[in-house]
Amino acid sequence: MKKILLLIAVPFLLTSCNRNPENVTVVYDTIPTNDTTDFHIIEESSQFFSGVLPCADCKGILTEITLNSDSLTYHIQQTYQGKDTGDTILTGTGSYVRNLSAGDASIIYQLNASRPDDVRYFKAKGDSALIMLDKQQKEIKSSLNYRLVKR
Repeated sequence: MKKILLLIAVPFLLTSCNRNPENVTVVYDTIPTNDTTDFHIIEESSQFFSGVLPCADCKGILTEITLNSDSLTYHIQQTYQGKDTGDTILTGTGSYVRNLSAGDASIIYQLNASRPDDVRYFKAKGDSALIMLDKQQKEIKSSLNYRLVKR
């Protein structure tokens, strides 16, 4: 508490003691302190996105993706809903890469699966959603939902 009062009082004391006849603007820097008791850094170590993506032979694919920021790995779970044999669940893990798109400088997540033909691309929409992209990293032109929402 004393440090805060000192930080507030110092600029007033300095300006009251010094006259500024040339009308010069004075900028004061903050005084560094190692006291971090009331300071918290919030850092997300993982982000979770989910949504139902289109499916050619089922009602939809419930897709859940966890992006682990600390290790640049992901986990994906896909539930194929409404199949004749019941829901089918597929899971996978791998690493991902963040890139900037050439057109609008958005973040593109490239999910690298174990097989090169299984690479998937998602474009960040702000920090609240991912849009699934095609293999050429272009948005899919469709009225169907290709959006996963952050949970």
